[in-house]
Amino acid sequence: MQKTIADHTPSIYDSVAESLLCFDCRGRLVWNGSQMECRACNSFFPVHNYLIYRGADFKDAYGEWFKQGASSYDEEHNLNSDWSNFFGSITVKTLNRYTKLPARLALEIGCGTGAHTRGYLAHGLAENILATDISAEMLAQAANKTDCERAIFCLQDVHDLTIAPGSIDVVAGASILHHLADLPTCLRQISKVLTPGGVAIFLEPFFVGHRMQAYALRFALAEFAAATPNPPEELGLLRKMAASYAGSLEYCHHNRHTPEVLAAQDDKHLFIREELRPLALAAGFETVVFEGLYDVVPSGRETVIRDVVIDIASSLLKEAHFEGPPPDLRTGGFLDDFSRFYAEFFMTDFSPQEFCVFVNA
Repeated sequence: MQKTIADHTPSIYDSVAESLLCFDCRGRLVWNGSQMECRACNSFFPVHNYLIYRGADFKDAYGEWFKQGASSYDEEHNLNSDWSNFFGSITVKTLNRYTKLPARLALEIGCGTGAHTRGYLAHGLAENILATDISAEMLAQAANKTDCERAIFCLQDVHDLTIAPGSIDVVAGASILHHLADLPTCLRQISKVLTPGGVAIFLEPFFVGHRMQAYALRFALAEFAAATPNPPEELGLLRKMAASYAGSLEYCHHNRHTPEVLAAQDDKHLFIREELRPLALAAGFETVVFEGLYDVVPSGRETVIRDVVIDIASSLLKEAHFEGPPPDLRTGGFLDDFSRFYAEFFMTDFSPQEFCVFVNA
């Protein structure tokens, strides 16, 4: 569905213009009824289909995948409407404990194809959202898929935001911080654009929970092999890939203090709470809170971790281009037993994905 300027409520353009800085001179922008205008340098930035166009290309910062894979990204990662709705719901539920929602204006970092944007809008995160990404191809997908008059999409690099200081009430993102090359700089940028008392929330991967998750998968595979007289041939391949998966976690953890070693990797960080906390405090945030993702999942943590382990196993086989269904790791109930054990003793405090809530001073 194509959307035009006439389809929009003008107030969203005025609100976004008040927060954006000129991409050329960093002067203040105004909405002139058809495009964003900088009266300091006379630059104009067209707006079409919810998308602000600017002359920039950050492709070297994110690699070719986010360009070539944009059209199939949602399908590859199961980012459907159910996920959008679920993620929007739990994010708003978590944020409600720290600030009053809906916010006047939210900034989304790394919106990708807009799957989370749509969830945020559906659950009242903000009256208006400025959704940003460093991939023009991803933003084009997001603009085309988001049928709402309360979101504007714009090319931005969080290392150097062209957004007015103190103009954003809430910053949100999912699996974004762990990709960033210079995390301290990015956290300072986020704190700078937030209003006093503004809140940033990110869902990010943490090392302890991921290491336990890898252990759960390897445990399940070993138990499956022991309990199955004639295990399927793909089990050997899956066990090798699970070992490689666990090894990659250890490699990232071991090199966490040498970012130049991890620079070429897509996932540059597996966070540790007591190392991320001081970085956020040094960036200007007054309060830093970590909350496990599964603390707000109503279906029960043991069910979630079982399904996550099975999903990882399926993904690893898919990565290896193995044809056919994966082994049924639920056979015998040992994965259910382990999942309950994991949930009871570990997941309350150390889940693989945690909400990072940063409250501005």
